[in-house]
Amino acid sequence: MAAEEQFPLSFGPSPAFSDLRPAPGTAEPVIWVERLAVYRSWPPTEENLLRKIELRKGLNILWAETKAAASPEGRLSGHGAGKTTFCRLLRYALGDAKPGNQQFRTSFRKSFPRGWVLADVWVAGICWLVARPLGELGDHPWAVRDASLLDGMPDAPPRGAASFKDYEAALNEAVFSGLPERELSGSGTKLEWPLLLPWLSRDQEAHYASLSDWRVKESDSDSPGLTAPDRENLMRLVLGLVGDVEQKKQRIREEKTQEHERLVKDRSKKEYHFSVARDRLAELLKEPVGNPGELLFENAVNQRVADLHHQAHEAIKGLRDDAELTRLIGDESEVLSSVRAVEAQIEEVEGYVAQKEGTVKATVANAAKAQQSFATTKFLPFRGHCSTPLPIARSMGCPCITARPDDDEVQQATTAIASDASTQKTQLAALKKELDELNVELASRKKAHEAAQASTKAHREWLDNQIETLARPNQEAADLDAAFKAFLRAADTLSKLESDVATLASEKRVLDEELVKLSRQHRDAMDSFSQLFNLIVQAMLGPKVEGRVAFEGKSLDPRLEFHGSYDSAAPNLTKLLAFDIASLCISQFKGIGHHPRFLLHDSPRESDLAPEIYEALFQTAQALEAACGASPGFQYIITTTSAPPPELQDAPWLIQPKLDATQAELRFLGVDLG
Repeated sequence: MAAEEQFPLSFGPSPAFSDLRPAPGTAEPVIWVERLAVYRSWPPTEENLLRKIELRKGLNILWAETKAAASPEGRLSGHGAGKTTFCRLLRYALGDAKPGNQQFRTSFRKSFPRGWVLADVWVAGICWLVARPLGELGDHPWAVRDASLLDGMPDAPPRGAASFKDYEAALNEAVFSGLPERELSGSGTKLEWPLLLPWLSRDQEAHYASLSDWRVKESDSDSPGLTAPDRENLMRLVLGLVGDVEQKKQRIREEKTQEHERLVKDRSKKEYHFSVARDRLAELLKEPVGNPGELLFENAVNQRVADLHHQAHEAIKGLRDDAELTRLIGDESEVLSSVRAVEAQIEEVEGYVAQKEGTVKATVANAAKAQQSFATTKFLPFRGHCSTPLPIARSMGCPCITARPDDDEVQQATTAIASDASTQKTQLAALKKELDELNVELASRKKAHEAAQASTKAHREWLDNQIETLARPNQEAADLDAAFKAFLRAADTLSKLESDVATLASEKRVLDEELVKLSRQHRDAMDSFSQLFNLIVQAMLGPKVEGRVAFEGKSLDPRLEFHGSYDSAAPNLTKLLAFDIASLCISQFKGIGHHPRFLLHDSPRESDLAPEIYEALFQTAQALEAACGASPGFQYIITTTSAPPPELQDAPWLIQPKLDATQAELRFLGVDLG
C-alpha cells in the first residue's frame, strides 16, 4: 500500500516544536564526540591517517549514497561502505569492549597490526583525548583530560591504563552523579556507563525490533548483559521516571518476585513428595489417609503402631525362655566338660611317657656299658686303683689283686642292670598304649560335642525363625511409624511453602499498591515524557496519529493509535525511534532525568521504514536542534544509505566525506581490507 493511502496525513515537524525551550543547564550535551580518527599505525600523523571524521553538537548524518542500480556496483554502493564500522569505532571510543565483530577485527589487524582509533570526547564540558589500540600487540588504551587530537602527539603511545580508568570514571560521574539510587531493582547490579551505552547506540543487526533489545549476539560486542526487567528499569532510572524510594521498593519487589517464582516452581516437587508419602501411608493403613494435623487421625495411627508392638511382644514372650534350648545347651556343656577331662588326662599321660622315655634311654645305656666292662675286667683294674694291667700286677705280686670281685659277682651285677632296662621298656609301652586309648576316647567325645553343637544351632535357628515370624508386627509398626512421620514432614513442608507463597503474594500486592502511589508522584514527569513522545510521533507520522507511553508497574510501553491500536512494521519502528529521541528530549527540554543527550542510530531505514517517515525523522531531528538555538544541547548521529532530505544534504549536518562502497578511497577507512 502506498504511503499516501497508508497515512492520509501531513508529514513534517509539528509547529509545537517552536514552543520548546532548552532547560537550564542543558546548553552542552553531557557526553558528545567532536572528532574520530583511525590510524594505520603509531604515531598519529597525516601519513598514518586512514580517516578523520569531524562531528558537531546537534544532528550529524553519515551518508553512504546508494547510486542507480544499473550495475552490480551501483546496487552495492551504499552497503559495505563502513557506516557500521564508523558506529562500532565510535562506540569503542566511548567504552565498548570491542571495536567490531570478529571478521572486522581479523581483517583490520591483518592489514594494520598496530592500528589505533583516537577521539575527542567531551564529558561534562571537558575534552578528553581518548586512544584505543586496534591491534593485538600489547598496546594499552589511554586517555588525557583537557587534550585534543589538535594537540601534538608523542612519538610512542603512552602507557596510561590508569588514565583510561580516569576517563571511564569521568563518564560515570558525568551521567550518574545525580542519581541517589543506582542499583537495578532486578539484579541489584550497579548502574554504570557500559550498561547505558548499548541503549544509546543500538546494534544495527537488532533491526530496531524491540524497545529493550539493544545488542545481539551477531555483533560480537561483549557488552554487559542485563535481563529485560533490568533494561526497562535502567531506562526509567535514566529518564527520571522512578524515584529513590520507588527504586528500592522495585528492587525489593523484584527479589520477592524471584523468590515467589522459585517457590511456585518448587511447589510441584513438594506436592509430588506429599502425594508419594500419603499413598505409602494409605497402603500401610489399608484405608484412606486423614488430614495432617487432625488429632483423632494422628492418635489412631499412633495407637495402631502401639498395638502392633504389643502384639509382637506377646507372641514371642514364651519363646525367649525355651526349655528345649536350655536342655540342649546343658547337654552341649556336659559333653564339652568330658572332652576337657580327657584332654587333661592325655596331657598328664604324655608327661609320663616323656619322663619314662628318658629313663629307658638311660638304663639301656647303662646296661650296654656294664656289659662292655665285664668283658674287660680281666685286664683292667678296679675303679680307684692304679692303671697297671692285671697280668703285670699279678706277676709283680701286687697285694691289691686279691681285693677284686670274682667274675660271677661281676656277671650278676651286669645281668641286674640289663634286667632293669627291660622293665623300663615294658612300662613305657604300657603308657603309650594308655595314651592311644585316651586319644580314641577324645575323638569320640569331640564328635559327640559337635553333634550337641549342631543340635543347639539347629534349635536356635528354628527359634529365630519363629521369633522373626511372630515379630513381624514390630516391623509393620516401624514401617507405619516411619511412613506417618514422612507424611507429616511432607505435609509440613508443603504447608510452609504454601504459606510462604501466600505471604510473598500478599507482600507483592502491598508493594504494588505502594509503587502505584509512588508512581503517581512521578506522574508529571511521565506525562511530560508521554507528551514529548506524542509530539515526535506526530512530527513523523502526522497529527492524526497519537502516541503515548503507558507505564505499567515497572514496564514502559510506547503505543501508537490511529483508529485503534496501530501496529505494523513501520509504525513499530517509528515508535521505537520516537521513544529514543523523546528520551533525549526530556532531558534537553524538561531538565528531567539523567540522559547524557547522546544518541547514535545506525541505518534505521534498512529496517523497513517508509521513505516519507524516514525523511520526517531527519526533519524532526533538525527541528529539535533549531529549538535549542545557537548551541544544541544534544548530539544525534544517524547513518543512512537512503538520501536525507535535500535541505540536509550539506553542511553543517552532513558528515564529510559522503561514503561510497564502489571506491576504496570513499569507504570509511579509505582502503579495502583483505
